[in-house]
Amino acid sequence: MLGTPGPDAGYAFLLFERIRKRLVAVSGESPADVKVAITATALRRASHFGRGPTSGDLEWAATYWGMFEADSSPPSGLKAQDRASLFAGCAHDFALQRRIALHPSDDSLGD
Repeated sequence: MLGTPGPDAGYAFLLFERIRKRLVAVSGESPADVKVAITATALRRASHFGRGPTSGDLEWAATYWGMFEADSSPPSGLKAQDRASLFAGCAHDFALQRRIALHPSDDSLGD
């Protein structure tokens, strides 16, 4: 093996726990679905930059989905109830996780 393996999804889940209490979910939004959706989006952003996930990626993903404010206009363009519908069941559905992770355009991932 060459090099050192970088942090991965397990590390992203650890980083998620640092922001979890600040998230504002809507009624019926599963904590497991929120965790997986935010983490999948953060991992996509980290991958876009060719590195492991950072706390900034988790913050970015939560902001993208409008998870920090109840009545926000998030960059995703989805209202909270629409986001909840999209996230529903994603903790156990890999295809849905990919769909969620691919929601942000490459341009929106930042520089």
